[in-house]
Amino acid sequence: EHQQNSLVAKNLTPAKDSKSKYFIVAADVIYNPDCIPDLVRTIQTAFTIFPKNQLQVIIFHTVRNPATFELFTKLMT
Repeated sequence: EHQQNSLVAKNLTPAKDSKSKYFIVAADVIYNPDCIPDLVRTIQTAFTIFPKNQLQVIIFHTVRNPATFELFTKLMT
């Protein structure tokens, strides 16, 4: 499934207008440590497709397990 999601992401193209904004909004996605690497890869892929000044990632979360949240922040840096 990860490969399929990556292919969909690679088919996206940013608008040529530099004023366009893109958002990734996610809620309750940082709870399973097995899914964290795929989440981070998806976010990183989006930043390779869209210019950083056009993309904002907003994640709403509750820290259920501090170790899982630490894994997410470690992989994102």
